[in-house]
Formats: sequence, C-alpha cells, structure tokens
Amino acid sequence: MSKFTVILPAETWNKNTGWPCSVMSIPGARLLQLVVDGRGVPLDEVQFSGMYIRYIRQDSAQDAAATIEISKRLISFDTAIIVALIGLLGTLISATVSYVLGKSGGHGPTSPSPIATNPVNKCKQQEGSNCWGDGGDHTDYNGYPYSSMCCRNMDGEVVWEGRPRGFLKAGNNWFVCQSRWPGHDNPSVGDARNDWWLYTQGDTRYGNDPNLGWGWFPATRIVGAASGKPIPGLPSCDSLPYFRSAAP
Repeated sequence: MSKFTVILPAETWNKNTGWPCSVMSIPGARLLQLVVDGRGVPLDEVQFSGMYIRYIRQDSAQDAAATIEISKRLISFDTAIIVALIGLLGTLISATVSYVLGKSGGHGPTSPSPIATNPVNKCKQQEGSNCWGDGGDHTDYNGYPYSSMCCRNMDGEVVWEGRPRGFLKAGNNWFVCQSRWPGHDNPSVGDARNDWWLYTQGDTRYGNDPNLGWGWFPATRIVGAASGKPIPGLPSCDSLPYFRSAAP
C-alpha cells in the first residue's frame, strides 16, 4: 500500500471537471484528503470522473493538493522505480508527504508559501557536529526518494540555477548529499569560503517555485564546516541514483 500527495496547480483547473490527476487512473487509487488553498475540504463535497477531481464548491482556479492511497500492488519494481514511473504521467508526487498550500509573508525576494517537508524531522532530536546519523527518507520535486543525514546549520537560502528557491531555518536539519560547483561560490561567512553545496529542501518556498523549495544550501552555513572543504561524512550527489544535477 502506497500513499502520495499530488500537487494540483490552479492553471490545470477547469470549472466543469475540476483538476486532472493522473494518479486517480491507477487501479486501487483512493482519495484520502483534498486541501484547497490551504484548507481541507469535506470529501462528501468532492466528485470524481475518471482522472478528474472536482470540489463542488469551487468557483475559481486555486492550487490544491490531493493525498491519495493506492491499495493494490502495481508492479514488482522497487519503490524508487514506481515513483519514477508515476512521475512520467506528468504529475508531481511527494511520497508520504503531507502538503499544505497557503500564503504567508516572510523572508526573501518574494513572499514564501508554506511547503511540503516530511512530517517528522528526525534531526531535531539529535546532537552532533558537521553531519551525522539518519535524517530520514525524503522525496524531492522530481519524485525521487533519497535517504539523508543530519547537519547543524545556520539559517540561509536554498538556491537552484541562480535563483533563491526557499529558506532553511537554523538548527539541526536533514541534507541528502553534496556537490562541488567551481565558479559558484557560497556566500562568505566571516573568513570561510567554499564552493561545496548541499542538496536539501527549505522550510519555506519562494512564490510558486516548481522545485517546491528544493535546491542547494551553502556549505559555509554548516556549523563547523572547514573553509574550502566538503562536509565530512555526507555522500557525494554523483553517487546517488536518479539524481538530476543543476548548478546552484
């Protein structure tokens, strides 16, 4: 049995049919929750027609998120392959993620909205230096699942392809991997300089970021990091399957 949360963008909404959701075409798919503009709606006010989900009180285009359970075994591939195949349907999926849409003011060049992060951050209950332990499993904006480690960080922005994508608060947080990007220097912290970046997801995203706040976090903002060096213990992103690399 698998559970997914699927993002339903406002631009795909139709007044007569609602939102298209390819996952609902999978045998055994069942809607567990529908969140519209940051609020859960009663399921007895939701209609289904093939792959479409329609909230009967909806009269204008808004973002939504549908939490869906698939009760039947799809194929004999492992979880990563299943998630990748569902991604080919054109639907952005975050496995076992509870995604809540909404709007709030905040830090950064545009106002960030609350975004999906795994419900439990294992790192909050741990202590260590640099990076350590098990930060839990997380599914990125491409729908690919990864394990992670815990690192203690200062607050800072998560960037991708030259743009801030989100903001990560200070504390113990999880990071998937790290890559060196010559020519893409971290923001300096005191005398510390670096061109190593860590892949993670921000606590908040900026605007309607399609990355959902995923991107690169500077090594200079990891507590105890050595200037010009990778973070000890954190794996290289080049070693991970399905990883799609883009510059900070």
